[in-house]
Amino acid sequence: MSVTTHERPGVYSEYDASSVVQGRQGRKMVGMAAIHATAPAGVPQTVTSYEGALIAFGSTGGQDMTELIRLALKNGAAGVVAVPVADEEGYEAAFAALAAMDDIGVVICDSVDREVQQSLRDSAAAASAARRERIAVAAGGAGNILLFENAVKAVSNSWSDGTAAQPLYLDPNGNQTTTVTALKARDAMGAPMTGEYKLEQQENLMLDYMDIVKTYLNDSTLGSLKYRALQNVLSGITDKKEKLKTVTALAITNDTTKAAYEYYRQRVWRIVNASDMTEINSMLADLRVDKVALEVTSAKTQVIVGDKPYDLELTGGSTQKNYRTEVTVTAVRGTGMQRVYFTRTQNVTVVTSGWEAILEKGYTANNAYFYDTPTKQSLTIAVNVNENGTTRYYNVKVVYPAQSGLTLGPNASIGTANYREDAPGNLKSYDSSTGYISGGVEFGTTIYASMNLYTDGTAATEAITPVWPTGTDSLYYKDSNQAYFARPGYYWLPVTNGTTSGLLPMLASVPFNSVSAYLTAAKNAGTNVTTLTDNAKELMDSVYKKVDGFKYHFDNALYLNSDGTAPEPGCTADKITKGTSIQARTYFGAPLYGISLVEKELNTLLDLTAIFTTWGTNADLAAQQFEAYQKILNMKGGIHNVMDIHSTADRNTYQEIRQAKWDLLKTTDLEGINAILTSLNLDNITPAKPQATLGDVDGNGEIDMDDAALLIRYCNNLIKLTDEQRAAAELNGDREIDMDDAALLIRYCNNLLPSFPAQN
Repeated sequence: MSVTTHERPGVYSEYDASSVVQGRQGRKMVGMAAIHATAPAGVPQTVTSYEGALIAFGSTGGQDMTELIRLALKNGAAGVVAVPVADEEGYEAAFAALAAMDDIGVVICDSVDREVQQSLRDSAAAASAARRERIAVAAGGAGNILLFENAVKAVSNSWSDGTAAQPLYLDPNGNQTTTVTALKARDAMGAPMTGEYKLEQQENLMLDYMDIVKTYLNDSTLGSLKYRALQNVLSGITDKKEKLKTVTALAITNDTTKAAYEYYRQRVWRIVNASDMTEINSMLADLRVDKVALEVTSAKTQVIVGDKPYDLELTGGSTQKNYRTEVTVTAVRGTGMQRVYFTRTQNVTVVTSGWEAILEKGYTANNAYFYDTPTKQSLTIAVNVNENGTTRYYNVKVVYPAQSGLTLGPNASIGTANYREDAPGNLKSYDSSTGYISGGVEFGTTIYASMNLYTDGTAATEAITPVWPTGTDSLYYKDSNQAYFARPGYYWLPVTNGTTSGLLPMLASVPFNSVSAYLTAAKNAGTNVTTLTDNAKELMDSVYKKVDGFKYHFDNALYLNSDGTAPEPGCTADKITKGTSIQARTYFGAPLYGISLVEKELNTLLDLTAIFTTWGTNADLAAQQFEAYQKILNMKGGIHNVMDIHSTADRNTYQEIRQAKWDLLKTTDLEGINAILTSLNLDNITPAKPQATLGDVDGNGEIDMDDAALLIRYCNNLIKLTDEQRAAAELNGDREIDMDDAALLIRYCNNLLPSFPAQN
């Protein structure tokens, strides 16, 4: 019986076994593209024997085309369709020729170039889509070939000679045998056993390897990590490590060994399907075998600053550990924070503590970056190089030059290392009476919220402060030595001294114990308002639940993932994992915390609280504010989270949108609302056309001489009419309100007119 929901052969809780090996259905041809110096390039040749391969292609005695053909035939191929390739440029044409052929089950090539292997993958996928199903197998080194070859050989032979399908019996000593006896061999669950039980490990190894190959073709680094992890597991099985004593159904004898068996299978499955090195090593740790380490290889040793690589030539250095040879790399200035990576070859080892592997980039550390500051900065990395068996010792000094010319930078009195968004301010005091976040920005003669003028990276001593708004209902303002911010988040305050200008970074952060005040205010807002729209209530409910469920993580530091990425804004709380010990930072260098993941939702909660409060006194205005607010939230290219800032343009958009949302809350009419929408290039809100009954000028539900008297007073400039009253008074359809309309209304009231011309 076959259980199609299972991905691997073996015994599951349903005591069933299955196989995905297709050897019973006849052998297929192997397609092959490989470099050959003399054979006609691009011309397919079918070979069914090793002697035929020798005649067609000769032999160099190494891993040439003939040897690859031999291995394919040895492992069960019916024959090989070999396409010689003259150089790297010829692989694509060779793959195309093979893709057009039927009866090919596997396509292989000898290239270790990633682009060639991806082309192989794409060709196999296209052929399979055209009903010529096949798999692609890329070269992966001698160890890979041997490991896979032995598994394929065992499985192929057992199915070819029929032993895999034969029932197993018990001999007088209780051992499984294919010799018929009175006792059928049964597994721990009672199911009859066949020879396939003895192939379980090899079959699973084949499938694991094939999945790893698929990974390798998309991500060579991750694929290599998985392969090495699989090797470590197999070594642990050979050494009979405690956690690896029950890896096949044959070893299951009781509930304990059954649990051990399932424990092993689950962890190998997770290794094969892991998305990063952290998950791989977690499973290896569970199995008590050696973890894998990332080996980033490149043609040259490099230091990467931001996105710019710098080649290093580390040869002939000091052989004395205490007298390292210094090698200096001077980077080019960029914008924003510049993280430093050290990409190493096999022979180069980073010995400076705290450096961790980042997939596809190399090694970095928590403090391996340069702030966006005008001053000169440097970072030294100690590395050891194995040069022909001799260890050479180096200090690689990475220099980030000062910014040239005149520029504004951080207050030098508090230290240039503190130039980041949370250092000048880091305001965290919450005032429940005003809802503002506050903090001290001055202390005696020291003004923390200030900047200095820098000349070629050297700071003058004069403090230059921003121009603070004075209104206490502003988005932010200063009173005495305290600064106040109405919304949590990151701010860049304009500063100028007449010579140049800059932006002072500030952070207003909500302490964990103050979040409940925001939530309580949000819950109470609009409680007794019956005119709230459903979509307004739904949005409030959504952001409330997000903030409430995330509040315990506001103060948690955020860390990079093993691929160098940070957690995504708006993620769920369970996604905050410490993939590395490297703290995530803003584009400009400030450390990030959990609150940044729900920054948009938190500010939306506060803004909706204000709109709902307005709704209780002016429903029409609040409804228009909410409609405009939705337009801003959903605008294309909008930036609502600091984690979405990846350029200075993003920063400007972030600030513009936050100010626009604050100004929207302060509007008193539709004209003000539309002015904000226009500033953001958003469609305006069109006011609803007043609904009125023609002739009922006073709106009391009756048309009588009182309405005519009211209209006559308006025509004589004695009173003003509302929009609704004007709509009811325009009776003749000429879009003007005058005595002609009054005359029509008098005639109507005296039953001299059946209807108004405007009705027609």
